[in-house]
Amino acid sequence: MRHIFRPLAISFIAISLLAACVTKTATSPNYYLLSSEQLTSRALDLKAFKLAVGPVDVPAHLDREGIATHDGQNQINYSDKHRWAEPLKKDLVKTLNANLVQLLPNQQLIEFPYRQSNRPDYQLSINIEKFGYINDGSVVLQARSVLLDDRGRQIDSNYIDLRQVQAEKDYPAIVRLMSNLLGEMAVELANRFSVIL
Repeated sequence: MRHIFRPLAISFIAISLLAACVTKTATSPNYYLLSSEQLTSRALDLKAFKLAVGPVDVPAHLDREGIATHDGQNQINYSDKHRWAEPLKKDLVKTLNANLVQLLPNQQLIEFPYRQSNRPDYQLSINIEKFGYINDGSVVLQARSVLLDDRGRQIDSNYIDLRQVQAEKDYPAIVRLMSNLLGEMAVELANRFSVIL
């Protein structure tokens, strides 16, 4: 009798473990990264200069693991199933720099914060005000930028307000559009160099 129950017990344990694995897989979160755009065709032929991008400020309520969506005028929700693979601020800066490198091929982008011995000709600071999905069915990027010369004097400021339509709260599509908007912002910032310099 013991010999009959032992295989049944082992089978029951194996099925339970398999069910637990399937359940765990089904509820595992999805992780996302922003991606740079293909912008080489829009590169600008400007004189060479050194540029530091930073500081880049991101609101604390956006720089969290769960992807934030604005689901009402005063309501923000964070997804447990859809998360950033690394801190949003870090990923945003990396992606923006990758876009600017394509658009400004003659320029040297240096890491911020920089050493005084490697002081840039220009410093571009960016304050992100809103970035992501909002409940009117769009993905937005709103930011302010300030350009300083090598003496710390402000020579330009700009308000950026970009949006693309995304009717449904589809997270892969939202992250794709957020990447697109970062590319658009990089183009707008680069174009200002061609006007100012």
